[in-house]
Amino acid sequence: MWSIFSPYLQISKKYPVYKELINSFFISGVFSSLFCSYLTSDINVYLLMRLIGFILLIILLIFIFGNIHFYLLKRRKVDLPKAPKASKKYRGLVVSISMARKNKETLIMEIDSLYEKIKKEEEPEKLLHNFFKDTIGIGQTFSAIYYHRENLEICWLLYTDRSNEAKEVVKYFITKFVPTVTSIEILIEDASDLKGIQNTVSRIYPKEFEKFGLEEKDVISDITGGTTPMSGAIIIECNIKENRVMQYTKQDEDPELIEITRS
Repeated sequence: MWSIFSPYLQISKKYPVYKELINSFFISGVFSSLFCSYLTSDINVYLLMRLIGFILLIILLIFIFGNIHFYLLKRRKVDLPKAPKASKKYRGLVVSISMARKNKETLIMEIDSLYEKIKKEEEPEKLLHNFFKDTIGIGQTFSAIYYHRENLEICWLLYTDRSNEAKEVVKYFITKFVPTVTSIEILIEDASDLKGIQNTVSRIYPKEFEKFGLEEKDVISDITGGTTPMSGAIIIECNIKENRVMQYTKQDEDPELIEITRS
């Protein structure tokens, strides 16, 4: 039964305006005003029930429109081959963004070209494999997002000033290939300051997750990209608790995503 609310909950994470319309205006504002008016006898019961019915109808329409918006975004997704099955269905992903070798405009053109080719290609696995392998710097990030895309809802992007353009390219890739996923940007002020990065990462675990209704066990962190201190900070934070999971991508001719298991 609760599955009917899942599309709305996911779209409201990506577009908080849906939640704000219901929470701030209708529930907090209108309902409280009506209740106060009723208590002071400024409104009769019949009119009160009609107004409440009208408000509930508006809320239902917002809910329906949110669901339609979600499914329209899903329809924009191209038919990609099924990713290898992860050991668990993770709804959240934390990635560190490296600098890309190519500029933003070139990479966006390549993503657009890949998108169009995949729509026509009957077996696009090789196209994707080559694109991930050849996109030096952020190909492994694309690969991680692709790997988890079937259940992914939120993706936290850790980036620095130097990798800002690469972060924008990753966001564009998400918009193009997994448009229902919400991207959250986390700026790392000093990419070489391990302690400072650790403080930033510690604010993500678990406070950022809780904002979106996720538990730590629902999220996996990829340590492949970013600077060495960024990967180190994630490793330190993930080792604090057993339910914090990590993965990395093998950097060779045949990239493979590997979930790190504790011995």
